[in-house]
Amino acid sequence: MIEQNKVYISIVNYNNSAQTIKCIESILKLNYVNYKIVLVDNNSSDDSLNDLENWFIKQSILFSYKIPFNNKVTIIKSKFNGGYAFGNNIAIKDIFEFDPLSYVWILNNDTKVDANSLKSLTESFDSSSLQILGCKIMSSDTESVESYGGRINKLFLSAYNCQKQESNINYIPGTSIFFNKAVVDKIGFLPEEYFMYYEDVDWCTRASKKGIALLIDHNAIVKHYNIKKITLSLKLISFKNRYLYCYNHYPFYFLIQILSTPLYIIKQLLFK
Repeated sequence: MIEQNKVYISIVNYNNSAQTIKCIESILKLNYVNYKIVLVDNNSSDDSLNDLENWFIKQSILFSYKIPFNNKVTIIKSKFNGGYAFGNNIAIKDIFEFDPLSYVWILNNDTKVDANSLKSLTESFDSSSLQILGCKIMSSDTESVESYGGRINKLFLSAYNCQKQESNINYIPGTSIFFNKAVVDKIGFLPEEYFMYYEDVDWCTRASKKGIALLIDHNAIVKHYNIKKITLSLKLISFKNRYLYCYNHYPFYFLIQILSTPLYIIKQLLFK
């Protein structure tokens, strides 16, 4: 029997224990056994953490509160909510400090994974080269393809999902990202200044600049539960982060982006 590579699945929860439980239920059905779940609670203000702990106990799933661990799940309690990248970085740092030869699979808590997804990712990943691997992401509601990776609009530097297979992508959505320690050693951890949105775009742009390949495993399928309505506050965060991304990577273009804001708003209103 071929020994399976060790994979740590990083999941961040914030005030959404019910969705996190659905995600973990799908993970437990994977046809891959050599994995551990590292669950970071980003200082939830509701009873999420208590609900998750009670669910694990009810399901007879042993868990611990720190790495190293012998159980299937480690729960890490964050002292404050620093955002999506912040929560995942807590897990990534602990994982690679304890097990530098392992792989990390960042996974949104509002996803359901196909049983073959992790097996496919480990078989597709070429550890002899620097790469970040993504999945084929599908809508849980319509069964349509949500993403084969993402591209960046050259005019407005806005990010969008590729719903058809592309030979050249600009980023891998943070919904599902698979990588090893060599990537972190090369480009560092996820950028935490974004809080949410565009941290995946920024990280992958840094990767591309360093010659790290961005690839999609079309046989690894992750279903994403769609948000029914994106609030104004979330739209404003995404809007702000687009400028932050521009400032970080294309500072010479920043003033032009500011001046073109009315045109960008018109585009959003007409095409969304």
